[in-house]
Amino acid sequence: MSSAVAETGAEAVTRFVPLTEEAIAAQTDHASFTRGRTYFRQGRIFDTVLRGNTLRAQCEGSAEAAYIVQATLVPAGETPAVAVFACDCPRGGFCKHVVALLLTWLHHPERFAIQPPIAALLAGKSREELIALVELFLDRAPELDPLLELPVPGVAAATAAVNPETVRRQVANAFRRVRGDEWGAAGIIADSLSQVRALGDAYAAAGRRVDAATLYATFAAETLEHFVQWEDHEGEIAGEIIEAERALAAMLNAEAELPEPERWPAETRTLVIRALYDIWRRDIMIGSIGLAQEGPEAIASQATSEERATVTRWLEGERPSDESDFMRDWERRAINGFILMLKEHAGLSDEELLAEYQRLESWPDVASALLRLGRVEEATATAARHLAEPRELTRFANELIALGGEHVAPGRRLVEDRLWETEGKNAIYDDALRTWLVQHYATHNLPEKALALQRRRFAKQPSFASYQAVEEVAHLPGQPSELWANLRPELIAALRAREDWASLVEVHLKENEVGAALAALARYDTGRRSTLSDWGWYAPDMHVRVAQAAEREFPEKAIGIYTRLADGLIAQRNRGSYSQAAQHLAAIRRVMVEQGQEAGWRERIAALREEHKRLRALQDELNQAGLE
Repeated sequence: MSSAVAETGAEAVTRFVPLTEEAIAAQTDHASFTRGRTYFRQGRIFDTVLRGNTLRAQCEGSAEAAYIVQATLVPAGETPAVAVFACDCPRGGFCKHVVALLLTWLHHPERFAIQPPIAALLAGKSREELIALVELFLDRAPELDPLLELPVPGVAAATAAVNPETVRRQVANAFRRVRGDEWGAAGIIADSLSQVRALGDAYAAAGRRVDAATLYATFAAETLEHFVQWEDHEGEIAGEIIEAERALAAMLNAEAELPEPERWPAETRTLVIRALYDIWRRDIMIGSIGLAQEGPEAIASQATSEERATVTRWLEGERPSDESDFMRDWERRAINGFILMLKEHAGLSDEELLAEYQRLESWPDVASALLRLGRVEEATATAARHLAEPRELTRFANELIALGGEHVAPGRRLVEDRLWETEGKNAIYDDALRTWLVQHYATHNLPEKALALQRRRFAKQPSFASYQAVEEVAHLPGQPSELWANLRPELIAALRAREDWASLVEVHLKENEVGAALAALARYDTGRRSTLSDWGWYAPDMHVRVAQAAEREFPEKAIGIYTRLADGLIAQRNRGSYSQAAQHLAAIRRVMVEQGQEAGWRERIAALREEHKRLRALQDELNQAGLE
């Protein structure tokens, strides 16, 4: 008995953080968890192994060949329960196959055979056997062949340097693995790229700093070349570039703390700085999607004076001869911002920095520098004339107000005047300026100004948002206790006069007036087309929230809303809509059971199944939701 247990995972369970179905479901989407649970129940997981703390198995899927799936468990006492997971299916990530694997481990750990670590298995093999194994592996996975040309991280005997051409081929191969129109292509590419980038992590951990820097820099450059040709909606490929950029920046930041013999040679420093710069530059060219996280700051803070001068020349060279025709304003700002960061780390005086800010027309920095130099009137005039964005203006106003005393009122007036001048031209700007002013008024005991501001907003644009804004300031300290009770009927009447039933639904829901919310929702629906398909397409969250609020006090009304939503979604005839419809039907079951109408529910669901018996996808979604 004991030997049998030793050969399975049953005894090993206590070594790891306990898993639950809830914890597994929380790490993936509803559809993947539901289908993964079905795969588990169908016994599709086989060839199960626990090696160290990694679960590995095969899973029968929709393809002819089974998928390889694995997950790394976390030792007891740590978090989270699952640290790393992978599957070679097209979706990748925490897919239904990973769910099936983990559910198998959760419910049947005895099915997992315990295998010794790879190193222990290989230690007993001869040189000839190891060579034969490597050749066998490469026959099955020829894309790994370039790895033979790279030094092995962490092995003392490894003296060869990383060959950039080998890294380029590995990256190029990752992009060649899939077609551009293949579902989940970006995820598959990112998984392959991660394996290449991980070599850089291994070199760094082994103290091979030049090799790590060479790999990261080459990896980033080659990935950038291919990146723009792919759809990367989830940011998976971009994430690999970001990780390489962060690693390069961290290594550059660490240089100053290292003993001289351990630091990079000059050519490696140049390689790293150029790589970080190129990542930033490409990010700007494609719209600033966040590829450059830490590189610019690392360059500015760690570069020598000669290196700063070189990077500044690169930046100045980005400008076309006629900026107004060829360069967008935000690109110009990004270039100027990088130049200024370099200047600020160069140890210039405030006067020298001011001259640079003025030369580059960086007006927020000009205004702040003038304040630091005590030229308050000039700073305020500059802010009023040049700071167009609310964020810039309010930041300066905060700096001015922070001086205290006589500077508080001018800081406030700067924002008040801008709102009066521009109100109505840009709603986002209006909201930003109002938010700042309300906070300022509250902080400086000016509640009457806050109320006047928000009442003016409501008068111009009555809505649930402006209603809430008035309510918030009506309760500020210093306001009369009866103020809100007197104001509320006036605001409600204004919304009714505009027939803004959607806002009134939100008001009544917020104030727990369920009957009034139902009445407003009925008026709202009367004012628009309400065909079944329209319900399904529109299906606003507002309807669901009204139904949820009405379940106890007005159960039949709640059931009616859920029914219309479900019917409309079913009418759309697609699996995604069926899945949503099943959620509304589950709500109907909950309400009916709570009302003692379980038999009525069974009749209802049976009739619906019969009505749509030809819709196999709908029947499948109902089955998975347990709607019988």
